[in-house]
Amino acid sequence: MFSEQGTGDTQLSVGRYLESVGSSVTVNGDVFRFVDGARVVGVGSGPFARLAGGSVTISGNFLTLSNNTDQPTLGNGHAPSVSLGGTFLELSAESPARFVLDADGAVVGLVSNGLPAPSMTLGGSLVSARNATISAGDRTSNTILFAFVGDGSTLRTTGSAPLLVFDGSSVDAAGGVLAVTRSPSATVPSTLTLGGPLFVATNGSTFNTTSLRQGPGALCCAMFQVSEGARLEGPQSSAALIQADGSTFVTRGA
Repeated sequence: MFSEQGTGDTQLSVGRYLESVGSSVTVNGDVFRFVDGARVVGVGSGPFARLAGGSVTISGNFLTLSNNTDQPTLGNGHAPSVSLGGTFLELSAESPARFVLDADGAVVGLVSNGLPAPSMTLGGSLVSARNATISAGDRTSNTILFAFVGDGSTLRTTGSAPLLVFDGSSVDAAGGVLAVTRSPSATVPSTLTLGGPLFVATNGSTFNTTSLRQGPGALCCAMFQVSEGARLEGPQSSAALIQADGSTFVTRGA
């Protein structure tokens, strides 16, 4: 979705937008790309995208939310926004099967080439994965993250659901699981505001965020990063921010 210069914002109001059951899908580019004046409103509490069984292979990001994109003279320059009553992405498979998501880019990226920056508000989780195998980036050549919130972007959850949920799943991310960073100024921080926990992993979930991009022996990359003037607010609950039960983490570069 995109809005040209001199036009109003492009708007989408929808319940569940994507559902795939047992399908194998290959996407050249991003699955969802909401840029320059795109406004998405989710109606209801169900997931915006639900993928059950099968696989998705992507040469870009699963979601890009960005302003002033590739050719900023063409866009209207209004900050894109997504507001959903439920979860953005739900992945699942029935054991012993696995759902496979293989992305050359990030799973979720909120970025901007100048202000105003994008915003995303969720009533549920950003990603909920059960019996899924997820990869983001290439550990031999880059440090792409699973999820990135930068350039003054804001991501907010309003309910008690965790931002990221992994049940019997694995994540291989070249640059970490989540970074909130690259604030354009002290007055416009990249911001993550949570109504519930940040991260919950259960039932043997595994995570590998090592990367060779910075050279052998380099300590890359951290699971979670809040830096460069960014803000993490919450959670507004009694639950721990990060929760892991019977899970495995590898976060040091080889």
